[in-house]
Amino acid sequence: MSTNWNSMLANTKNLNDVVQILQKILAQSSTSSSSEANQVTVLPTGKGTTVSMTLNKVTTTISLTQANAPNFTLVLTQGTGANKVIWPSSIKWQFGIAPVLSYKKDQVDILYFISLDNGNTWLGSMIGGGY
Repeated sequence: MSTNWNSMLANTKNLNDVVQILQKILAQSSTSSSSEANQVTVLPTGKGTTVSMTLNKVTTTISLTQANAPNFTLVLTQGTGANKVIWPSSIKWQFGIAPVLSYKKDQVDILYFISLDNGNTWLGSMIGGGY
């Protein structure tokens, strides 16, 4: 049974709603087979939203929702270390290059995203990494 994330996200009114959706996402991904190398995560976006995420799979594919507000911060923690992220093509990175993420277990990277066209395109930059 699949979850209609777009419908759920359309009904978010505050940060508590976003936290509940993230908990559902995490619960759904934790029930998947441990042999899976890829984890797909849809990030809710919104003004001032901070999304924290732990990378526990070899590869995590990120997908962004349409924006109700123009910016959000993403905090990534390396859960098992050396995990990679596949970013959507809707993100335009500083100087045209996606950032290099930390590779050691428990290190934290912080990224910031802003959209000037309601979520069709995101401008992304790494605020800091290796914390």
